[in-house]
Amino acid sequence: MNKIAENLTDDDRAGEHHAALARADWQNALFATPPSRYRLSQLKPQWPLTPLNIQVYRNHPFEFVAGQVPVFAAYAGFDTHFSYSDYDDTLAFTDTVAGDLGILWLDYSRYDASMEGEQLLDWLLERIARLGELSPAPLLVCNRAPLDERADAFNRRLADRLEAVADTFLCDLSAIRKELGDDYFDERNLALAGSPLSNAACMELARSFGLEWIPAAIAPRLKSIVVDLDNTLYAGVAEEDGIAALRLEDTHRALQEQLAALAASGILLAACTKNDPETVQRIFRERRDFPLGIENFCCVSANWASKARGVADIAGKLSIGTDAMLFVDDNPAEIAAVASAHPGIHTLLAGASPVSTVDVLKRFPRLGSRHARPEDSLRAADLRANRLRADIRARAIDDSEYLASLDMKLAFHLNPARLRGRLRELSAKTNRFNTGLRRFSEREIAARLDNDEDIVVAVGLRDRLSDSGIIAALFGHHKRDAVVIDEICISCRALGRELEAVILLEMFDRIMHLADAPDLVVRFTEGPKNATAAQCLDSVLGSAVPTGPGLREYHCQRRNLPEAPGRQYVRILWEMHNA
Repeated sequence: MNKIAENLTDDDRAGEHHAALARADWQNALFATPPSRYRLSQLKPQWPLTPLNIQVYRNHPFEFVAGQVPVFAAYAGFDTHFSYSDYDDTLAFTDTVAGDLGILWLDYSRYDASMEGEQLLDWLLERIARLGELSPAPLLVCNRAPLDERADAFNRRLADRLEAVADTFLCDLSAIRKELGDDYFDERNLALAGSPLSNAACMELARSFGLEWIPAAIAPRLKSIVVDLDNTLYAGVAEEDGIAALRLEDTHRALQEQLAALAASGILLAACTKNDPETVQRIFRERRDFPLGIENFCCVSANWASKARGVADIAGKLSIGTDAMLFVDDNPAEIAAVASAHPGIHTLLAGASPVSTVDVLKRFPRLGSRHARPEDSLRAADLRANRLRADIRARAIDDSEYLASLDMKLAFHLNPARLRGRLRELSAKTNRFNTGLRRFSEREIAARLDNDEDIVVAVGLRDRLSDSGIIAALFGHHKRDAVVIDEICISCRALGRELEAVILLEMFDRIMHLADAPDLVVRFTEGPKNATAAQCLDSVLGSAVPTGPGLREYHCQRRNLPEAPGRQYVRILWEMHNA
């Protein structure tokens, strides 16, 4: 059980309990096809919301979409408020205001007479770059909705070019246009309201903004789905009905296929079930018609203890917080109990008729793959490799034999612009080993990469068992004769291989050499979880000097940097980018 849960009062637990059940009640209204405006109007959130101020830059009306966004966004945990620019085809951004998020809402047909293709894209990207100078907020950029070859070509090029722009996210209007077909437009609304969008299109766009696009731009992707088995992945109860009698209906097959796809995209799939462990093994061994196999699960908690305890065990084995998990179960009582024990966990009531679980998962906030990166798909294999590493360590004569057997390689990348998205994730999501707690945005990282006075390092790790991807980051800058380190992040997946000191000292030595700086300053901010980082810095740099409440600095000269223990067991590679 996490420390937050230990400090919950009875009222807090009751609040989490009722909020989870209320969210389950919302599912049928939010995910219905189509949603009912009346039913949506009756929904009132019973959980705290994060205020979100959204600035819309537009050349045609957005209000008809925005009117339905708040109820969907509330399910994702946000209280949305919209401000609007004037109608401006030139995108001069003269009325830019501070906000948490921007939306670029354009009717591209208004430019057809003057610009098209690459010319329009060049101008649009220049305007987006200008907006980035005026506002640090992430930006949602909508594409063209019409269904024709020219629009498809424009959308493909827009998606490609936005990949190079920090903190921009594509909203795929064309996908909703394809789904609705001719019902996407209603020319009667053009005459009445100045917008050709149908009521159905406005509703589907609002749902996509509230459940998918806005959460993806503001919050990190969820890391894990913890799913029940009986009456969730199939119909029936294994211990009572027998494994052969379990029914795989079409909705269950679709759900298992979607869970397999999410696992392949990097979501860590786990099972939490009140079953005998051997029964669970037999289910997946004997039911070869199941799309999911036991190999798809990174972790399985199968016992007769509470599912709240099972979720805690899974979180510990996966080294993630329960607030990065989605718990899926067909029993409302289990949903409520887990939510009460683990505040912040996301919950989904399975099998809520008439909306199937797979329909909810398709749109569930922060599950989409728009934030998926290579490290996501590597994570599950790395966790499986951790179990092998534990076996090797148990059999090794000593630490030296264990470390030598792993054949570890560290790749250090100086100023790698192509990795800025992963660098942002490390800064935003790393807690146990984060020295500065600065939480840099992608745009802030892009600015550091472009500044000659700043230093950014990314570190990749692999050994003979798995490729862990980019697992560490350093952000620093030159200041007279010193290199000042603002933040160092090392993913929890890299901890345990005794590499922390090697990573730190290798980075310190190389960047001080390149900067021709004799002195090093590491700034540390104390947080609720980063004692591991402080202990490592103490071990390699000695004691720190307090500089304020919860703040201190480590000082060291290059000539006094110690040798890293275990350095002989690691192969080192440095790659310089824009250096």
